[in-house]
Amino acid sequence: MGTIMTDGTALFSIIVAMYKVEPYLPAFLASLDAQGDDLADAEIVFVDDGSPDDSRRIVEEWAATRDANTVVVAQENQGVAAARESGTLHAGGTWITYADPDDVLEPGYLRSVRDALQSAKETDVVPTIVSTRLIYTDDTLLTRRDAHPLKKQFSAGRRIVSLRDDPQLIKLSAATSFLRRDDVLTADIHWDHRIRPNFEDAAFIARYLLTFDDPTVLVVPEARYLYRRRTATTSLTTTSWQRVEKYIDVPEFGWLAPMEDAVRMRGGVPVWLQNTVLYDIYWYFHYDAQIHSPTRWIPQDVKDRFLETVRRVLSLIDPEVIAAYRITPLSPQLRAVLMSIGGHSLPLSPVHLWRADKRNRQVLIKYYFAGGRPEEVLTVGGEAIAPAYAKDRSIVYFGHDVLHERILWIEPREGLTVRLDGQRAEIRYNAPGNHELAVTNESLRARLGLPARAQRLPAPPAAPNKATKDLLPARLRKRVAQVGRIVRGESVSARRPWAAAARRAAASPAARSRFANAWVFMDRDVQAQDNAEHLYRWVLRNRPDVNAFYVLRKSSSDWARLRDEGFHLVDYGSTEHFMLMHHAKFLISSHVDHYVLQPWSTKLLRKRDWQFVFLQHGVTKDDISRWLNRKPIRLLLTTGQAEFDGFVNDGTPYTFTNREVTLTGFPRHDALAAKAAALPAADRNLVLVMPTWREYLMTSITNKGTMRGLIDDFDDTVYATQWRKLLAQLASDPGLAGQGCRIGFVPHPSLEPHLDRLGVPAGIEVFRYRDNDIQSVIARARVLVTDYSSLAFEAAYIETPVVYFQFDAAQFFDEHPHRAGYFDYERNGFGPLTEEADEAADAIRAAVLTPESVAHYADRATAFFIDRDGKNSERAFEAIAPLG
Repeated sequence: MGTIMTDGTALFSIIVAMYKVEPYLPAFLASLDAQGDDLADAEIVFVDDGSPDDSRRIVEEWAATRDANTVVVAQENQGVAAARESGTLHAGGTWITYADPDDVLEPGYLRSVRDALQSAKETDVVPTIVSTRLIYTDDTLLTRRDAHPLKKQFSAGRRIVSLRDDPQLIKLSAATSFLRRDDVLTADIHWDHRIRPNFEDAAFIARYLLTFDDPTVLVVPEARYLYRRRTATTSLTTTSWQRVEKYIDVPEFGWLAPMEDAVRMRGGVPVWLQNTVLYDIYWYFHYDAQIHSPTRWIPQDVKDRFLETVRRVLSLIDPEVIAAYRITPLSPQLRAVLMSIGGHSLPLSPVHLWRADKRNRQVLIKYYFAGGRPEEVLTVGGEAIAPAYAKDRSIVYFGHDVLHERILWIEPREGLTVRLDGQRAEIRYNAPGNHELAVTNESLRARLGLPARAQRLPAPPAAPNKATKDLLPARLRKRVAQVGRIVRGESVSARRPWAAAARRAAASPAARSRFANAWVFMDRDVQAQDNAEHLYRWVLRNRPDVNAFYVLRKSSSDWARLRDEGFHLVDYGSTEHFMLMHHAKFLISSHVDHYVLQPWSTKLLRKRDWQFVFLQHGVTKDDISRWLNRKPIRLLLTTGQAEFDGFVNDGTPYTFTNREVTLTGFPRHDALAAKAAALPAADRNLVLVMPTWREYLMTSITNKGTMRGLIDDFDDTVYATQWRKLLAQLASDPGLAGQGCRIGFVPHPSLEPHLDRLGVPAGIEVFRYRDNDIQSVIARARVLVTDYSSLAFEAAYIETPVVYFQFDAAQFFDEHPHRAGYFDYERNGFGPLTEEADEAADAIRAAVLTPESVAHYADRATAFFIDRDGKNSERAFEAIAPLG
């Protein structure tokens, strides 16, 4: 083992900060051994950052049996930045790099870098920084995925690039970078320990590059650094989005501080640094726009501070840089969002004709605007025309309206012109793509054939695929899995002959006659008892001229009941179902999941001429626009004015106008009200507990329907223990028993197959969807108890008191794809809000013993619902029929 200081003769110094990496060190050390004789060019500086495990001992034992030039530095735990700082001071190599000990260097890694440097030297160029290729691997090290967003940088081969000429060639990782040690020390570049939990590498590299007038990058594609993506939840990359520092420290110290330094040092921010910061900003906005967004749980005050810092950062980024940015797929919407937040005026982008509704000869027009809506004039032949439907949609990021989208449905005619603030706008067809708002190197090369300015270096000698041997087990497992799917008939390839035969059968005269202009109704694939069943029943009884079918799995417990009632049933996923969808006019469902909209791969069934009518499963009270906006919804049914307004009003986040949304009431509510009215008061004696579900309690979703398993520790989850506790209290409550109340429990359909795991206490009556008409059960309720379920609206519809038991509100809204909408449980709910089982039990008892104490909640229901006149199904049919 070497001494505490190095002799300064090494070409490379590999600095390795260690903290709790004992399980990963053997693989990393083995990858150093695999460098062979090339390791003689390097010194390895290990920094034990107060690690409580045996990392230091493992390294010392390895070094004692190797000829490698090795230094081990020990210090109290101060964090990775301080450890790397210490390693830099103890290093003596010409080039320094910062490898992470849970990663792996591929064989030949150091040789590739050394050879590339020698080639550069022969051209009299000393690069500022060397860039190697990052390849993803997993804990097993058996997989290789060249999937990093920056992988395009390596497609042009080994070369030297000026960042002035190619500012989109950004560098983020110190592990895949080699920096000139003397220049780091001379310029007094330090690691900033305030930047956490990530981006500290990019900020360090940026401060280094800022010391050069024209920094150059030596790109070495053949040097492959294997980045381990840990599956353990303790991995920094899997927990960073849940840390407040990511929204405070990274923007302030990682983005803003280096940019302000650049302004002081150079009078402005180099474009390569602007692109580096834009790259990191992109991921924040990308994830915030997702349905299951990791940013949702962040407190609003933190989001506010984050956006304020982003505004300051973007004000230092030129709008031309935002326009030309191509490193990640920045959508036109997000491009406009970033310009708007940065205080830059938006370019006059085209208005877009997205799509046409051929049935009524209308087209959808959209454009973006910031601030107040521009003065908008639509003309044909100089004559002003009015849109049939219009809306301003708010585009929300981090809880703030940051941009607006104008949505118009008009009848197009020749000569149509759109003027915004008096200026004629260009009209383009289809959804907006990336407009050429600024010249980029990519467009210059692609459109004009200009060669790149990079100085190409000789390619390295062809080498065998070093990863082939390592990848063989993973490839074998993948092939075995593929064969298994084919054997079981689950793969697309295996089903192609069946699909071809089904298409031929669908084209036959008999099939065309049977399924012509079909109205296809469906609730869940395994369960009926929802809006589609009730609307279908009304159509069956009142409109025999409609060619209506109801889709359900034959194995469903509802199949026999509906068959005996005369429903025209079709087995979900069957050949008959396949042929039916070839001829369908409408697909009408209470659910909008993928398995409803696309039962088969698009490679098997591409035809989709039907229009989708979303009946809804429950009243929409939260903001689920990130989910619904992506669905092909032609018509959406609502049951309350506030719900309708939440979809269509200006300023809401939905893309829907009153063209796509109608206020009819739910078909199932007609039957519910009739059943409740027919019951004597004495028969409404159930204290009915109906919890909603939690996605995080289930195993991974599939596209084969709704059946999924529970997580292993479900029995001990807060969900299971809290509902079990409340049920036990209700079952033993003498006050409820004295009023003749029975305690009923309706498990969510996802829980039904696993009900034994919950442990329902004795004395509780269980009502399963598969065995009961749940509407009849709800009609008998004296009090309905739920947490977040829209079933509270069912109870309110028939004037049944509600008690909300919300013991896990923070986790629920963290894990579910819901954001706050128009509905507030405290302000708009139909009963008291409770958080503890004792509190919920007291509220339930009060609702039973002193019903006058909760009577005022009935006024909220009256104000919410459309007229409860028993004509919801009729209104729904009348809204759908004209669409055909």
